[in-house]
Amino acid sequence: VGSARVANIVLLGATIPFLGIDYGKVQDSIREIFLRKGEAIVEMNLKALAAGKEIAEKLM
Repeated sequence: VGSARVANIVLLGATIPFLGIDYGKVQDSIREIFLRKGEAIVEMNLKALAAGKEIAEKLM
């Protein structure tokens, strides 16, 4: 997604389909955690989360 700094968020996204975590709640948490760093950082992390989730869903 353009930054190695969000690799952990990609991995978080990849766990969502396997653990049954509510995707919307994780998105909300990311918004809350990263909001103070600015909207661009929030969006980058949300994009990373979605990428991880998408990859995991393709492998299922």
